[in-house]
Amino acid sequence: MKSDAATALGPHLAVLRQLQHVDLSFNGIGADGATQVCAHLAKLPQLTHLNLSANKIGWDTDCAPLLGPQLGNLRQLHHLDLSNNRLGTIGAKQLGPHLGKLTYLQQLNISYNNFGVPRCHIPRTAARETTAAPAVEFVVQSFWRDGRATTRSLPREATASAGCGSVVQQRW
Repeated sequence: MKSDAATALGPHLAVLRQLQHVDLSFNGIGADGATQVCAHLAKLPQLTHLNLSANKIGWDTDCAPLLGPQLGNLRQLHHLDLSNNRLGTIGAKQLGPHLGKLTYLQQLNISYNNFGVPRCHIPRTAARETTAAPAVEFVVQSFWRDGRATTRSLPREATASAGCGSVVQQRW
């Protein structure tokens, strides 16, 4: 599925008012397609899970900055998967303020998005606590000089000592 197909699919998804889970992973829809689909998904009051992983979503197109506000409109989401895209440092900075609006978000997977090493690029506004999502789990992804990457979950109380340098994937 390419961007045009995603754009055509969006209005048809919007009429499925009871839809709770949407998985569009591995379709290569890019930032434009994701933006168009999210604009229509915001009309679904029951939507709690959205998987946009492996869709070549990058911040190298004109429409990419529009994706953040559209995702921010999906305020009822509990699970959001943006892993295996090309968000990069600029994308993380652009998404952060909008992800902070998702007050019910419990899990956010943004692994394998080329955030860089060793600094954390997820703005603190995206990591704020809310009363709507009391259980917070952080997933730490460490990158090693030899090219290896390791991933592990940290309990909430351990995140204070984990440091920003290795936290690039977070689950709320």
